[in-house]
Amino acid sequence: PKVENIIPHPSKDCLGREIDMYELIQLILSNQLVNIVGDRGIGCSSLALSVSHYINDRRSVFIDIQAVYYLHPENDCTALIKQLLEQLCTEGRTRMFSKGGNTSDFVDVIVEALRKTRALLVLDTIRGDDAGLFYTILKKVHTAKLLVISGEPLDWGDSEIQRCVFNLGPLSMENTAILFGKHCPHTSTIAKRKGLLNKVIHSCDPSVLEMIGAGNPSLIIQAAKSM
Repeated sequence: PKVENIIPHPSKDCLGREIDMYELIQLILSNQLVNIVGDRGIGCSSLALSVSHYINDRRSVFIDIQAVYYLHPENDCTALIKQLLEQLCTEGRTRMFSKGGNTSDFVDVIVEALRKTRALLVLDTIRGDDAGLFYTILKKVHTAKLLVISGEPLDWGDSEIQRCVFNLGPLSMENTAILFGKHCPHTSTIAKRKGLLNKVIHSCDPSVLEMIGAGNPSLIIQAAKSM
C-alpha cells in the first residue's frame, strides 16, 4: 500500500502552548535543524504536530517551506528513511524503489528529490545513533529543514549546520489548573472549573500542583480522569 503524507492530529490537548508554538515556528524559520527536548509526557509530540499542521496549512505564506513530511516513530533509522522515500514516491517527487536496496542509495534518491523543493522533515522521537543519516541529508540539501524530538539534546558533531535546541518545560500553574478542570469529571461546569482555578492559583502549597500533574500534560490528564 502507498504511504501518504498524512500528518496525524495531536493526541493531547495543546492548551497553554500558544507561545511555545510561536517561538518554535520562529526557530524553524531561522535554523536548518531544531531539536525539541523535553520529559516524557510533557507534550513534545503534540507541539510538533500542532506546528506541522500550522505550517502545512499555510505553505503559501511560508516562503522557506513548501512541503512538510511527518515521519512516524520507527525501530531504526533505515525504516524512517524508507518511510520518507515512500512518501516522496507517492507524491511523484521521485521514482519507485526496491525495498531491499541499500540505505545509502535510498539517501541519495531522497537528496535528489528534496533538492527540488523546500521541505520540513519532522521526526517524532529519535535516538542519537539514528540521527546520522538525516544529518547527512541536511548537509547535502541546504534548503531542507529538520524538526526532531528527543529526550536529551542530540550530539550533531560539527557546527556546519545552523541548529538550536528548544527545551519544552511544564505548563504554567494556571494552564495546569485549566487543563485539569477540562478533563476532570467533577468539574463539568464553568463555575466548578473557575473554583478549581482560583484554588490552585492562590494556593501556596506546592503539593496541590503536584497532585494535579505538576505541569506535565499527560500526568495532568491522568490525574484528572482518576478523580
